[in-house]
Amino acid sequence: MRLFFMGDETVKVRGKTAGNMPSSVAKCIFPPLWILLAVFGCVVAGCGVKGPPVPPTHESLPGVRLISAQTTVDGYVTLTWKQEGPLERKDAQSAVFVVLQSRNSIDAPLCETCPMVFERVATLPYTDTPDGQFSAEIPLALGYQYRFKVRLESGPSTSADSPLLQVNSPSPSSEKIKSP
Repeated sequence: MRLFFMGDETVKVRGKTAGNMPSSVAKCIFPPLWILLAVFGCVVAGCGVKGPPVPPTHESLPGVRLISAQTTVDGYVTLTWKQEGPLERKDAQSAVFVVLQSRNSIDAPLCETCPMVFERVATLPYTDTPDGQFSAEIPLALGYQYRFKVRLESGPSTSADSPLLQVNSPSPSSEKIKSP
């Protein structure tokens, strides 16, 4: 729509005379009207932020339950766990079990308020087993207290961490020293 201001007395809109309205009145009425219409149009159209961004959701994978940890004489621990539910075929193709460990020196005092720092020590590809039971053999260093947890990962999806399982390795002083 075009507005034409003709002198101080008449206003023409689309070629028609809008009456003997002074141009100063037309200048005061039409700009706020356009602003009001623009704001109304934005509200109706729904522009603006509706809420905080939401990360994409991924289907959760079945959890893992640690069953046992068995230490061996040659300085290894065998962790055994069970999967809590079936895994869909599309997830099974790229699924891996991740074994995480945290360790503290047995000689150092235990810090109750310090966070446990876990590192990835093993990644095992998922294979379909009849009983859903899996195991991994992890080397241990003497003189440490270990905490292990296992989780299942497939692409961006991750299962909940298993409960922690604590393993103590023998202290270096308890190991017999062989002399040559």
